Amino acid sequence: MAKIIIIEDEPIVAKDIKATLKKLGHNVVGWGINEESTYALINEHHPDIVFMDINLEEEVDGIDIAEALRYENKEIKIIYLTAYADEKTIDRAVKTNPSGYIVKPFNRRDIDITMKLVMQESKDVAIENDALKPIGLDYYYNYGTKNLFYKEIPIALTSSELKLFDICLQHRGHIVPHEQLDALIWPDKSVTESTRRGLHFRLRTKLNNNLFETVVGLGCRIRAI
Repeated sequence: MAKIIIIEDEPIVAKDIKATLKKLGHNVVGWGINEESTYALINEHHPDIVFMDINLEEEVDGIDIAEALRYENKEIKIIYLTAYADEKTIDRAVKTNPSGYIVKPFNRRDIDITMKLVMQESKDVAIENDALKPIGLDYYYNYGTKNLFYKEIPIALTSSELKLFDICLQHRGHIVPHEQLDALIWPDKSVTESTRRGLHFRLRTKLNNNLFETVVGLGCRIRAI
């Protein structure tokens, strides 16, 4: 079983990730908060996967640490955790060849999907797969497996987020009305405006705003780029 360490300077977040991973059947062997504790855990446990918070409260951030780890061991898998999804941060992260990128706040499904991608599907194979198609702004989508990537980083989407994204992508360039989206995403229940807005907000947070947008009073669309 793959050994996992968590590098996160917020104890509550770290404990939540650890508990979630254990419930999903994964093996968490340690938790650290900075560069020093990261190397101590690496030397003690020789982990296969590192959950790495980007925004550590010290001069050396998670991307710097990951870059050093990848230089020493190209086989180690890095999964980034961050509250910031700006393009500059992602571009820095991409250079370290990570296996995943999870935006805070996240839930159990985000972690589960990312771990499944890391454990079961090589992103290198996926990038070479003819089924993986560019959809603009450095995003790629596998229409068969419903996997979304930004450059080489898999984007973890919940089932509702994936349905919203996939429906809008099928009608790319056109606004899909709220009523149609509601019926397809939540076929068996009525939906409140708060639930709808929450879903749209979460998807916008995970994607570039120039790719996905909510048109007030009308619906959503994936822009034709």
